[in-house]
Amino acid sequence: MELSLTAEQVLEKIRNMHQKGVNMTKRHIKKAEPELLRHASYYYPSWEHACRETGIEI
Repeated sequence: MELSLTAEQVLEKIRNMHQKGVNMTKRHIKKAEPELLRHASYYYPSWEHACRETGIEI
């Protein structure tokens, strides 16, 4: 897989989406932002773990 986002960029995008009120469930992100989910899965054990790294509990 070619990576276009760094781990920090993934976290920043998650923070920004959460601040905008985006539904942060894995199911929604899989449909709305599949590239972000792939990158988060590469850098972190799970989507939930990536969200927790930003302080978001889903």
